[in-house]
Amino acid sequence: MKNIDVAFLFCLLTITSVLIMIPKRMTGMLRPLIALTLILAIAQLLLEGYYWQYLPSYLLISLLILVIFFRKTDSKLQKKLLQITLFLLLIASIIPWTIFLPIPELIEPQGNYKVGTRIYRWIDFSRAELITSDLHDRRNVVVQAWYPTEPDAKGAHSVYLDGMDSLPEKIGIMPRWAFDHYDQVDTHGVINAPISKAQSQWPVIIFLTGNGASRAFYTSLVTGLASHGYVVLAIDHPYEAMITQLANGEIVTTIEDHSNASDLT
Repeated sequence: MKNIDVAFLFCLLTITSVLIMIPKRMTGMLRPLIALTLILAIAQLLLEGYYWQYLPSYLLISLLILVIFFRKTDSKLQKKLLQITLFLLLIASIIPWTIFLPIPELIEPQGNYKVGTRIYRWIDFSRAELITSDLHDRRNVVVQAWYPTEPDAKGAHSVYLDGMDSLPEKIGIMPRWAFDHYDQVDTHGVINAPISKAQSQWPVIIFLTGNGASRAFYTSLVTGLASHGYVVLAIDHPYEAMITQLANGEIVTTIEDHSNASDLT
């Protein structure tokens, strides 16, 4: 989470918690604190863009603004309903951040080597793609190499997920908007960096993903191995992995039902 995210959520959740538990303590401070939180929300939108995780928080801010104008009431029932509503929105504002971070923070490699990476997209023109219905499709394979690189290697980090510029409507069971900010994920791998010259040879690991998973979901594991002196070849099989980019740039997802599955070799 960015600093602006932390500041916004901290202010919002603190104000709401105090207003629920000890509302009398908020007398005289409610307006300036809500104004500060609103400014932080606007700043977050301008600097980071819209996160769907913030939707309950936006509703909570709206309710707090209404509280400023309608707080003076003698009805115990209205006060109780307000407390319950604030509590529910408070919980709803916390849950998305505990399950789906808008920008996942991957574990930083702990080994002695800086990590480089390179992506290969190969086509076997002699082999038909049995999973798709198009008889002209050829079998693609995507291999991402992770390896030790030089300590002074510089460059952009690799993209976490294939096809970030043109994601499909659904990736597995998740909607596209759940991955809107995944282009900001730091993979800790310098794209197309040279392999380290510290050794003439490096041990190689062939890494196959779990059923339907993309190689991206194992990034922390493979970068950790690479940082300890291994060359890791992480393989994606198009139409079997959750999402892959073919050699021609096409973005494809898993095909669950196909008649030729038993013929794959």
